[in-house]
Amino acid sequence: MKVTLQFIANKAHVSKSLVSKVLNDKPVRVSSEKRSRILKLAQHYGYQPRGAGADEHSTLARLKRKSVIGLIQPGLDFLFLSKLTDAIEQSAREKGYQTMIFNTHEDPAIERRCLEILSTGIVDGLIVNACDNVANLEYFEKLKRQELPMVFVDRYLYDLDLSFVTADNRAGAYRLTEKLIERGHRNILFVFHGKSIFTSVQMDRFEGYQQAMEANGLDSVKEYIYSDRPLSYQPIFRMYGSARKFTAVVLATTWDVEQLGELVGCIGADGRVDVAAFDSFSLTYPLEFQQNTVQNLNEIFIMEQDHRAMGQKAFQLLYNTMQHAQQEPQRIYIKPRLLEPQDMRQNVETERKESIQSQ
Repeated sequence: MKVTLQFIANKAHVSKSLVSKVLNDKPVRVSSEKRSRILKLAQHYGYQPRGAGADEHSTLARLKRKSVIGLIQPGLDFLFLSKLTDAIEQSAREKGYQTMIFNTHEDPAIERRCLEILSTGIVDGLIVNACDNVANLEYFEKLKRQELPMVFVDRYLYDLDLSFVTADNRAGAYRLTEKLIERGHRNILFVFHGKSIFTSVQMDRFEGYQQAMEANGLDSVKEYIYSDRPLSYQPIFRMYGSARKFTAVVLATTWDVEQLGELVGCIGADGRVDVAAFDSFSLTYPLEFQQNTVQNLNEIFIMEQDHRAMGQKAFQLLYNTMQHAQQEPQRIYIKPRLLEPQDMRQNVETERKESIQSQ
């Protein structure tokens, strides 16, 4: 349905000329009731002024600009995601925008409800960190058809031609796996974060791991950790109890580092394992956490994503789209940084001191 001035005029039972003058702030004698009705109808039906001469300072244009963006995150209890959220919120605030934050808890049903809310026009634009690559594709396509400015950050959808900013996950995972191979490991397990298996991030990281294993003539093996399951119900529990022992693990994300440490210890795996994973992590204090969990992990290699650069670039892409300065979808891959074990030990010691000082 095409919404024209005449369409609004018919709905409001007034002339087309009156509608045009009201929407463009032209001098006209009209009651406040009729003016309000015209504006509400124009907003409700999504009327768009035609032509380059449309007045961007009109009453309708001002009403349309809410100076609010939406941000959908799959969780806020993970260090990388909380820092990414802060970077986006700060970038938006510097441009005069407030950020409405939605937490999907890695649940496509919750994400779907968030998208339904956002489709009502309550925000000027949207930044999304999707919790699944395909589950809500039709809802994202609907928002795209509605021409809601939208950018993906961290996780994006393969089948949706929209701008995104993410880490170079394939190259990062390849380097992490290569690091373990350089240390003499041959039996290296890849572990998915079970609640977000079908995301671009995890699929790209697994592909990087596979490529490194294949390049060195080694077999790829994958398993899963589910953060909401007891240890004895984890698939990896059964694998470690089998005849084959893995001496190193590539974790898709350090979100699961605590569960991995507990699993390795409670099933009596021979020795300790080296771990390579994406994203820095905070240790829970008091120090009993380290004694019960991290003692089962040997060296830890981290591929750290630049949350600040990702957040700033994601908002800038969205801002350009909202200002109609961004015409073609942009795909930005940011190179992550490898942290050696000595870097991690320094970070842990710094966090320990900060924790003690805050008590």
